[in-house]
Amino acid sequence: GPGVELFPVTDLTAGVAERVAQPAATRPHLTLGVVTFSEAQAAAVEAAVPGVTVTCVDRAQGEEWDVVVVAVGADPGPADRAGDRRRLNVAITRARQRTEVVSSVTAADLGTGARHLRRYLGSLSGS
Repeated sequence: GPGVELFPVTDLTAGVAERVAQPAATRPHLTLGVVTFSEAQAAAVEAAVPGVTVTCVDRAQGEEWDVVVVAVGADPGPADRAGDRRRLNVAITRARQRTEVVSSVTAADLGTGARHLRRYLGSLSGS
């Protein structure tokens, strides 16, 4: 499947903007999308990176891009949501070629409501 890489950052919006600039500069022929876990994160990223498709995971079903930047911040959306696994699955299966997970939180920072997301982040960071 597509390659996946984790990019830990301090500032989520700045970190996403930096990752978005990479493919745009080096592989302009590839399509790029950003998937966030909350509408607030989507709005913040959209403001920081105009011209890039930014969508909340709840609206990303059926979308697909060559490269997807998945933004994981302190607000991973509604807590203790039955859809945690589904939302994670949608977020990480939108890329044809490459998924870049930009996270301002560690697996340990996430609550029990996001256990699948927490497990996924933990597997990427090797913790």
